[in-house]
Amino acid sequence: LISRLPYLCGDTDEARKILEQSMEGGETRRMTTKKQRKSQGKDADHFVGYARFLEEGICGYSKLSLGKRDPIFLPTSINGRYASVSPEHSIVRIGGDGIKSGPGGSGVTSWGVGKRGQLGHGKREDEPEPKMLLGGIGYGIRIVQVSAGGGLVRVAHSLLLTSTGRVLSFGCGSYGQLGHGYSDGKTLPDYLRPKYIDHFNGTKCICVSAGELHSAVVTADGDLFTFGDGFCGQIGHRDKRPQLEPKQVESGGLEDECVTTVACGNRHTLAVTEEGEVFSFGLGHFGVLGRSYT
Repeated sequence: LISRLPYLCGDTDEARKILEQSMEGGETRRMTTKKQRKSQGKDADHFVGYARFLEEGICGYSKLSLGKRDPIFLPTSINGRYASVSPEHSIVRIGGDGIKSGPGGSGVTSWGVGKRGQLGHGKREDEPEPKMLLGGIGYGIRIVQVSAGGGLVRVAHSLLLTSTGRVLSFGCGSYGQLGHGYSDGKTLPDYLRPKYIDHFNGTKCICVSAGELHSAVVTADGDLFTFGDGFCGQIGHRDKRPQLEPKQVESGGLEDECVTTVACGNRHTLAVTEEGEVFSFGLGHFGVLGRSYT
C-alpha cells in the first residue's frame, strides 16, 4: 500500500504519515471505530467505509465477494466506481450514516429529477438534496459501482453492481433498458425501487453502464451483454430492434474477446478488452465512434 501512495503524495514519508494517521485516528480521525467514538466523544467517519475507500482509491481495485471461491477483482478504472450523473439525476456511493462518511462506502445516495423512478426511493418525486437508498443497500447489500443513465428526452434509469456480482436496475423501463422484460400485464413499467435483473442470476458481473435508452453489463467471464433501445445500433446486435432482456453481443469480433469494461453514451457504446482493444458501435454523429467516415 505504501508503495502506491507516493503517486498521490510528495514522497514515501508523506504517504506513510497519511496512512498511519488514517489507521490510528490521528489528525484525520477517519479510522476511529464506533466504540471509540462513543467512549471518547470523537466525531469521525466509519472505519469500514474509509477502509474500503483506501482499498479502492489507492490500491486501484475492489473485490467482489464470492464466498469460498477466489475473489474477482474489478477493473482498475471504471466510470461510476464512486459517482455517476445523467443530465437530470446523480448517484453517489457513500458509507456510514450518509452524512459524515465520504465516497467509497457500500451505500448509495441519489438526488435530482425523479419522475421516472430513477432515484430509487419508491416514488416519482424530485429530490433537491442527497437521499440514501433503503431496502438493505449499504448493509446486507454492498454496492461497488453505480451508473446513472438518461438524456434529454425525459427518460432516465440507474444501475447498481453489488459486491456479489449481481445487478440492480430501476427507473424508466419503456425501452427495455432495465432488463426485466415484459411484466405480467405485457407492459414495460417503470420500477421505482432497485430490482435484481433475473437474467444474471447465477452469473457474476464486474461492470455496468447505463446509457440514454440502453444498458450494458460485463460478466466475470468477459462476456458483454446489452439491452434496451437498439434503433441506432447502440446495443450491437446487427439490427435496430429493442432488446427487452440482456443479450450477449456476439458480432463485430467481440464474440472472441474478453471484455473488461464498458461505457454507454446516449446512442453509442464503447467496450474495452483485456488486450487493451476498444470496440465502438452505435450512432456515429460527431465522430463519437472514433472511426473515419465511410
